[in-house]
Amino acid sequence: MPSPQRDNRINGLIRCESCHESFALRGQYNRHRKTHSKPYRCGHCSVGFALRNDLDRHKAGHGGQVDTKFYCEWPNCDFKGASRRDNLLRHIHNKHEQKNTTEQQGMETELQAVYKKCLKEQKTSTERLSFMKAVYSGNISVVALWLQYGADIEERNDTGKTSLHIATLNENLEMIQVLINAGIDIEDKDNNNKTALYYATRIGNEAICQKLLPLSTSTSILEKNKGGSTMLHDISSSGNERIVRLLVNRLVELNSGVDALDNHQVTALYRAATNGHSAVVKILLEAGASRLRAPFLSKNMKTYTALRTASQRGHEAVVALLLAAGYKPTNSELLGAIRGGNEAIVEKLLATGAEVNARAGTSSGWTALQAAAKGGHTAIVERLLATGAEVNAPAATWSGRTALQAAAEGGHTAIVEMLLATGADVNATTDGWTALQAAAEGGHTAIVERLLATGADVNAPAATKSGWTALQAAAKGGHTAIVERLLATGADVNARAATWKDRTALQAAAEGGHTAIVERLLATGAEVNATTPDGWTALRAAARGGHTAIVEMLLATGADVNATTPDGRTALQAAAEGGHTAIVEMLLATGADVNATTPDGWTALRAAARGGHTAIVEMLLATGADVNATT
Repeated sequence: MPSPQRDNRINGLIRCESCHESFALRGQYNRHRKTHSKPYRCGHCSVGFALRNDLDRHKAGHGGQVDTKFYCEWPNCDFKGASRRDNLLRHIHNKHEQKNTTEQQGMETELQAVYKKCLKEQKTSTERLSFMKAVYSGNISVVALWLQYGADIEERNDTGKTSLHIATLNENLEMIQVLINAGIDIEDKDNNNKTALYYATRIGNEAICQKLLPLSTSTSILEKNKGGSTMLHDISSSGNERIVRLLVNRLVELNSGVDALDNHQVTALYRAATNGHSAVVKILLEAGASRLRAPFLSKNMKTYTALRTASQRGHEAVVALLLAAGYKPTNSELLGAIRGGNEAIVEKLLATGAEVNARAGTSSGWTALQAAAKGGHTAIVERLLATGAEVNAPAATWSGRTALQAAAEGGHTAIVEMLLATGADVNATTDGWTALQAAAEGGHTAIVERLLATGADVNAPAATKSGWTALQAAAKGGHTAIVERLLATGADVNARAATWKDRTALQAAAEGGHTAIVERLLATGAEVNATTPDGWTALRAAARGGHTAIVEMLLATGADVNATTPDGRTALQAAAEGGHTAIVEMLLATGADVNATTPDGWTALRAAARGGHTAIVEMLLATGADVNATT
């Protein structure tokens, strides 16, 4: 090895005379020089190395001890592997890179360039190059060469996809043809049980579908993926009519139908109809889709047909196609259209034979009129009445509610007017709950006025729901104007609820904190000390709720400040427990017994102490509360 010389062109650098590379430090130069001299020699094969560590790894290789992390993926290469990346790159350079320009050698050089690129892009040192990476690169000549060398065409990635899946997802039609020519199985499925054709349909690539479909069987086209649906179901849901037509044409060629069921037991026709894809529905019907009534069973155990769902979602064109195909509508479809509020579809269904007074087969037992009245669909109600809908029909199984009750509850004034004009019974109580009570509870003042004017019984009690009268319902809801109107019409101010703990309107208003209503009821003669069987009074209800103004009003009207429940509870204890300081002060000032005790030893002081209400504790002690009272 020639001795180093000072580089005359760049002052201060040491130049290697073998390769003319220059170094700033002599140590750098000495290490570089060993790459030429390779002083460390293997005793087995005389191969030289610049570094002792390289020689040690090489010797280990003779004994089969090399930790090989990097492999050469050149087809049919016998390279055993390397522990370092640079050794693999050196092997690639020396063994495989070509220096001339023949076509074959040029392809090999191109292949090696792909290898190098993939190698540089590796995320981990143990990741190996593969045929699939070459396919992913999209380089046809490289893939063709690899196939020539005997590549593993059935190789899969960690999601179970083959090279054909990758080429399809990349929409590389030429690559797909190369793989088909090489004999790849086009019906191979990935971990989600999906073929390359499935992905082609989802992408919407017609050219790839046309390439793969002639080679596909009906079994693979109609096989369910992990989601439980076929490619025909999924593409019908998305509405790509061109792809659907390609699939359907292939199924027809194979003498296979289009009525396959998914895991929900519905057809592709149902999927298309549900999403309003009329063109797809037309294609499927023309192909012989015959399971028109195949139902979808929902989580709440309700069944939906294609016509029912299309009607409810307002897909008029789909409804027209299904009816033209011979689908006979039932009450289920009519109710669906009504709930969707689509008057045009309701007209179509009635014209095609839907029974206007048929009842739903579900838990409601509703007729079409009841459903329309509840939904507030005025024009549909008018159309149903004109078609002969029975105005007073009660629901068969859902509380027996009539159309008038449903409309009153929903606050649909125009429909209430229309039903009354057609002869609706204003006092129908099939479920023990009249239209007046429903309107009063909902706060629908105009409807209450109209029902009273038509003769509604102002004091009718609810027989089975809560036992409330209309007045109690309005008082509980805080509807002051309705309370005024009911009282003016003769509502019994002291009527008790038949089933709701025997409470009065005053107790309901006091509990809800409705001051104006409490004042109006008291002025009309409400019994201030009325008590329920469980000892509940208006005063105790207001004290417990923290309604100071109402407590003051009740005390001023003569409420018994020390009234107790059967278990000895008082208004003072309720206020102390809730932390209502002003009410406690007011009750004490009115003579509340500060030491009133329940049979189990509960006092106002204990209630306040337990709740951490310091100010109330102080107030009670100052008024003489027994600090040593025990249970």
